[in-house]
Amino acid sequence: MSLLIMPVSCLAEETATDDKLAIDYVEETAGGTILPAPESSPPGWSTCYGGSGDDYGYRITESPDGGYTFVGTTGSNDGDVSGNHGMTDIWLAALDRNRMIEWGRSLGGSNSESGSAVAVVPDGGYIVTGMTDSDDGDVSGNNGGYDLWIARTDDGGNLLWQTCMGGPGDDSGTDLIMTADDGYLVTGWTTLNDQISGTERGRDAWIIKFDSENNIEWELMLGGQGDDVLRQIIPANDGGYIAAGGSDSDDGTSRVWVVKLSEAGHLIWEKLYGGAGEDGAYGIAPVYGTGYLVAGYTGPAFVAGKDEGSMDASVIKITNNGTVEWEGSYGGSGFDRGHAILFDRINNLAVVAGETDSSDGDVNGNHGNSLDLWAFALDTDGNLLWQKCLGGSATDSGKSLLELNDGYLFSGYTYSNDYDVSGNHGGSDLWTARIDFQEAILPPAAVAETTQVPAAAPKPDLRYLYPAILIVVIAIIVGLAWYLKFRSDPGSKANALALLDELRFTIRRLGVRGVVIPDQLKEIDTLERQVKERRFEWAILELTKRIRELKGLEESFDRAHNGMILLEADNSRLREKGVVFEDRLDEINRLFTEGSYDQASESSQDTMDKNRTAENKHDAARENLAALTNELDRIRSLDRDKSVIEDYWEEDQ
Repeated sequence: MSLLIMPVSCLAEETATDDKLAIDYVEETAGGTILPAPESSPPGWSTCYGGSGDDYGYRITESPDGGYTFVGTTGSNDGDVSGNHGMTDIWLAALDRNRMIEWGRSLGGSNSESGSAVAVVPDGGYIVTGMTDSDDGDVSGNNGGYDLWIARTDDGGNLLWQTCMGGPGDDSGTDLIMTADDGYLVTGWTTLNDQISGTERGRDAWIIKFDSENNIEWELMLGGQGDDVLRQIIPANDGGYIAAGGSDSDDGTSRVWVVKLSEAGHLIWEKLYGGAGEDGAYGIAPVYGTGYLVAGYTGPAFVAGKDEGSMDASVIKITNNGTVEWEGSYGGSGFDRGHAILFDRINNLAVVAGETDSSDGDVNGNHGNSLDLWAFALDTDGNLLWQKCLGGSATDSGKSLLELNDGYLFSGYTYSNDYDVSGNHGGSDLWTARIDFQEAILPPAAVAETTQVPAAAPKPDLRYLYPAILIVVIAIIVGLAWYLKFRSDPGSKANALALLDELRFTIRRLGVRGVVIPDQLKEIDTLERQVKERRFEWAILELTKRIRELKGLEESFDRAHNGMILLEADNSRLREKGVVFEDRLDEINRLFTEGSYDQASESSQDTMDKNRTAENKHDAARENLAALTNELDRIRSLDRDKSVIEDYWEEDQ
């Protein structure tokens, strides 16, 4: 595909259901037949949030306090929603650990806004992105049509600042992540090239990197003559960033599009995947640092010999350089699509959230003739492990998911108010649902065995069991105390795993940059063991400390490197001036190579100070020499004038 790479400037009361959200399993046979859900299905819950209008959820993330924060779109101004500015607003809301709304904010103006992604800012608050065509209320500076909109809030969702980006056409933000340097990265799409080229090019992917002060570090557009959109971006396993979406610029047929960028925003590689039908991607997730899983959709014939229906959910496993390891399509005879994906390292499986209106093939348990939220899991070779339809008799969809300490949390929207869904406020509601994996990972036979009622046995004489009962009670109390002390809440597991990923990423990134990392900072076996033993709080403290030390090391590296560059430039300048100075660059370079960055930085600064003193003396000596030369010239001139005057005087006499 030919790409253009171009810089641009330019809620209320909780309404959870007690229904058991069962998991359906795949029989371990060559046919892979779907078995009915076991009688003792894993526990779960679902909750609706919204008002009497249409409300949609697009992304959910864990909050620092152990709750959750979601972003979406709202057309309501009642129920859980207040402060709507017009047609639709971005809806940002925080839930506590019991799924009760702590606060909710409607962000926007009198026209339409839609929220796509939210990220937690390390020093407090949130950043959201999406699109807006307003220019009033919370919005100012619209450039025309829909603009890519970025808004920053405090911990309570109150707007701190906002910015509109785009041109006279339509533009939108699709994803947003925080970066290791405390900045953030926004991806989306733009039609700016239509105005620049004067041709109908369709949408181009747009990626913008901001520093911690909200200044643009770099930005670029990627695309061809067709429609090119990147929907999710994540840190790459080997440094830089990797994004997934869809493109039809190659031959007019949509393909899964994956793009790898450097940290500085340069294109490293881009690849297209797909078959004869329409293909695209919505989600991408890392796998053990060795590759990625890409989730989306595919038309018929995406996988040779399999034609399940009008559209299937697709998952592609690629290596770090984009080579396909395996690919699979999943679904039935209807419409099936994957939106979000994660890799569960504890249970060694991939989980996908999406939607389906099928009731055959890989799909079992659909609640109506319309879409259900569809959750399914794959092993490391792409084989279907289990699947579950969540929803009611109307339309339901899954857009986002999180791995919890004991299950998975799905987020999306629902028009239903029956089966798995209750408490709908009217129209479409933002919807969250959880399923428990502790029982889901067991085979059906094992689950069935746990539900069998044992035969009645004679009751023992409890008088002889009192000592044993007392010991058991004490053991339970001690064990519970130990659990509460050394094991954390669901959010801490995800935080620990995220920090562990960030540590690995930081070590790799610094290694690529050539930073000399002490062995004690590179050792992560102990931290991995703490996470594996579920000592999350201890791991979080140590991981945070380690990452902070590595960032401090990188800052020292940058100071030393910049100091050497300045010193070398200073030396060249002094040589041209003819200044006699102390050249310690080789010595400082040796310190830098050994990893003594602070000492190298101090030596560079000390040497530059001494050299500037030498330069000042040099300049003063040259000035004195010039003054002396001028004075001598003046005296010689006076002598000449005196001689001339004497000659004239003699002639006059």
